[in-house]
Amino acid sequence: TTSATIAGMIIYVFIIYKLALSASVEDLVNDQLIMARIALGGAVIIPLGLAASTISSALGSIMVAPRTLQALAVDESFPSKKLNAWLSRGRNKDNEPIHASLVTSVIALVFVIMGSVNAVAEIISMFFMVTYGSLCLISFLNHFGSSPSYRPYFKSRWYISLVGFMVSIWVMFKINATYALAAIVLM
Repeated sequence: TTSATIAGMIIYVFIIYKLALSASVEDLVNDQLIMARIALGGAVIIPLGLAASTISSALGSIMVAPRTLQALAVDESFPSKKLNAWLSRGRNKDNEPIHASLVTSVIALVFVIMGSVNAVAEIISMFFMVTYGSLCLISFLNHFGSSPSYRPYFKSRWYISLVGFMVSIWVMFKINATYALAAIVLM
């Protein structure tokens, strides 16, 4: 995992370098598929790569999201006992999360109907930023108020956790202040 992460980072650095050399700032702002025009064989390879990554993400989400909803319901995380009972139920033979899959499909359809990829990306980004910010806040708070039995395998600095939390909130408001407020109120 670490090697794959490092390799991915190196590739991203080279992509940034290639874009800086080959495209103007105006092209980068106005043309979302600028890489298809400047990459060798980009007219074919870039759309195929985008399609593959989209399908991969969609399949991952459609497999993980219902199971996450089901697990949250089993833990009685939702405010309604009826909702927890309904979402936690799975198919008898293999506990496949049928009800949670239905809810996930409805949520996905709502976002597809919205039609704007950028609006959907802003909303989805809020979930990631809230998650990252929450983890940083929890790490920060555990430095000062943790249980004596809290002994993480890794050591972190409290100020890095605090900066991570503050930057997450700042980025959320930079992306879309309305969605950021809604995410914070919802959480």
